[in-house]
Amino acid sequence: MVRSPAWRPVGSCQGREAVDFDLVVRGGRLVTAESSFDADLGVKDGKIAAIAGELSQANESRTIDARGLLVFPGAIDVHTHFATNVGEGSTADDYESGSRAAAAGGITSFVNFAFQ
Repeated sequence: MVRSPAWRPVGSCQGREAVDFDLVVRGGRLVTAESSFDADLGVKDGKIAAIAGELSQANESRTIDARGLLVFPGAIDVHTHFATNVGEGSTADDYESGSRAAAAGGITSFVNFAFQ
């Protein structure tokens, strides 16, 4: 199994053991904070369950061919301005539109900037 020091498996994938993944991302270049490497990524119950050079799947789960593509974890935006009053108006994005825009851009978490 190939993994970054910061990555902790939710499940296990030993050798060629087939696992019942919900999603398999095949052949992408996985990018972590420490490095990048070519591997398959298996997702089970909404969490990364395994990363390996080649994963075997026990079912007909959804598969994404990521050959030639970069695979990043979701990003965190720690400075947003959603539904913020500014003078006599407010920012263009409310929480719903801002959340949708963030998700479309690969942002999985955000922190709304607090005015003091």
